[in-house]
Amino acid sequence: MEIDLNGTKQEYGKKYGMPQDSYKAVIAGVSEPYMAKAYTEGDEDEEKLRIDFEVDTDSQKVIEFEGEAKQKVEIERVPLSMFIRAKISKGSGKYSNSALYDVIAILDLHDSLVADMDKLKTDSKYDSVKFAAWLREKATGKEVKVMVKNSKNGISRVSEINRLLSKSDKVIEETV
Repeated sequence: MEIDLNGTKQEYGKKYGMPQDSYKAVIAGVSEPYMAKAYTEGDEDEEKLRIDFEVDTDSQKVIEFEGEAKQKVEIERVPLSMFIRAKISKGSGKYSNSALYDVIAILDLHDSLVADMDKLKTDSKYDSVKFAAWLREKATGKEVKVMVKNSKNGISRVSEINRLLSKSDKVIEETV
C-alpha cells in the first residue's frame, strides 16, 4: 500500500533505457491487480496488471537510471514491465481485441483459459486476483519476442508481446 500525503512522486529503484526495437525476453512474473489512473483525463481509475520481463540486451550497453543519476552499463538482461488493463475482450467489427486478450492468444493460453473459467469465478463474477495467479502460473518462464518502447525521458518499457518463441525458434549454436 502506498500513502502519499505530500503530493510527491515516489521513484522505485533502477530503470533502464535501451533502443526501441524487438527483443527476446522471458516472462518473469505477473503482478497482483491494482487500481491506476486511466489514460484519458476524466476517466475513473481502472484495474490493471503488470507483466514483468527479463529482456535480452543483445550485448549492447543500456542506460541505467537511478533517481537523478544515469550511466551506461553492460548487462545481459534488463528487467522491464508491460502495463495493461485487467480486461479480456475479443474485438469485432471496428473494435480491436483488448491487450490482455492478445497476450493470452499470443501465449497460446486461450484453450487453457476456457477450460479454467469456472475456477476463476467468485460469486458468479470473474475474480481478478484468481486470474492474475492463473496467468502468473501459466505465463512465467515463457520465452517471447517483445517490442520495447521508450518514454520521452528515455526510460524503456515493453509495449507488446509480438510472439511466443517455440523450441524451433531458438538458435542452436554450433561448436567447432
